[in-house]
Amino acid sequence: MKALITGATGFVGGHLAKKLLTDGWECRCLVRNIGRAAGLEAMGAELRHADVTDPNTLRGVAEGADAVFHLAAYGNVSTVSGDEETKMRRVNVEGTHNMLMACVNKPIKKFVHFSSTAAFGLTGRSSIDEDVPCAPLTAYQHSKFDSESILKSFCEHSSVPGVIIRPCMIYGPGGHQGQFLKLCRMFKRGVFPRLPGQVWLPMVHVSDVVAAALAAFERGATGGVYLIAGARPVSVHDFRRWVVDTLDMSPPYIYAPASVLKMAAWAVETLSTILRRQPPVTLANVRMTLSSRRFSTEKARREIAFVSSVEPEQGVRDTVRHLMDEHLL
Repeated sequence: MKALITGATGFVGGHLAKKLLTDGWECRCLVRNIGRAAGLEAMGAELRHADVTDPNTLRGVAEGADAVFHLAAYGNVSTVSGDEETKMRRVNVEGTHNMLMACVNKPIKKFVHFSSTAAFGLTGRSSIDEDVPCAPLTAYQHSKFDSESILKSFCEHSSVPGVIIRPCMIYGPGGHQGQFLKLCRMFKRGVFPRLPGQVWLPMVHVSDVVAAALAAFERGATGGVYLIAGARPVSVHDFRRWVVDTLDMSPPYIYAPASVLKMAAWAVETLSTILRRQPPVTLANVRMTLSSRRFSTEKARREIAFVSSVEPEQGVRDTVRHLMDEHLL
């Protein structure tokens, strides 16, 4: 089997590429910086210098591929600047369109698109499955939702058999940036407040995401969407406790009402925008966290036989130890 992978030098893409190579797949990795992919090349990957925002670099990239795993993406839930939002749409939306165009009339078996539960936006529901309508609010959320819409259109009007996976917050070894690390650092400094009520925080280990991608390739329905989350819901309180216990620390944990949290986030976001800096937290972050969402993986279990294999507490503690070893915590 031969795979075409975008985003192979990223956190999840790196794990996926290594898994495929270890399992005997041939892998063609599209990269902008050949040097960053030296480890994959040493494992036998074919490197192709390409940029998903430049269609000219994508000519012929899908030749001979059985599977396409599209992970190239940009931005995060905290992105607020106009320049960043423009780049985000170029990569996430136009880049997805360009990759799909490169696959038209090619005999690929499945185009697996990595989206995110961010595409849901703020639904107003605490229990969410694939039938809940998306209501994206932020530029990042819109970019993920719009990229999905493009893929679905290609599934309907072209020969590309696409499938979408929507993982929630991904963590695990190698995750050297993102929300997980940001939260761990806030816990460590004692600046993350005790939240009102029982607040659930959806998360999934990177190895589960890789397994879900392979399951979607093998069994996913064309045009299908699958939510990918961990083995069980995790409360913010338990998540914090596992982190600080592993760090062997007892930082402050002060209660803050929801109204105070929202006001503080608005102030930080406003100041960061004025200073043209990336805010450490946004009002959208706080609203999403307080919405206390839980994602159902029943459809993924039923249709593609996905079952999380990582126990959340062990996964979190192991990841924190890895971050400590890397001097990131």
